[in-house]
Amino acid sequence: CAIIKDWKLVGWLGELETRAALLVMGEVRGGIITILDPRTERGKLSLDISSVRRIITPHVEGDDVIFNIEVFIEGEVTENTGLEITVAKETIQIAEERMETLIKEDMEAIISKFQHEIKADIFLFSRVLAARRPHDWKRLESRWDELFPEVKVNIDVQVKVRRFGIVR
Repeated sequence: CAIIKDWKLVGWLGELETRAALLVMGEVRGGIITILDPRTERGKLSLDISSVRRIITPHVEGDDVIFNIEVFIEGEVTENTGLEITVAKETIQIAEERMETLIKEDMEAIISKFQHEIKADIFLFSRVLAARRPHDWKRLESRWDELFPEVKVNIDVQVKVRRFGIVR
């Protein structure tokens, strides 16, 4: 995915960065998330995403802007290349937690990249702020370019495996 700022190409996003950016924007409709098998650290478990829901809530105190992003992902395990065919409830819980951590870290990294390196609000936080906190937005709008790099973003990701099929 190309990154264009002020009508100039300023960089590229890889596949994982693009997925993370789309998650921040609430635009992911599917895909696969793969982690190491938590039972043995050998082999892989892959989650086929069936639904994603994102909730973003802005908070403003003075010039401090905070966005809370909640992401809810559901899917099914479609790949299990580990040594064991069966998948216990505990394994699913560990896998969900690892996927949550992986997704959260990817989202934090892409937000940081756009705040501090590229300095562009591709996530449209400004529009969310304008829609949900119009009085605050009117006060902050003229300084958004200088405020955006300092915006705090809290991310909470919840992954739920609803079912699983086994593929070797």
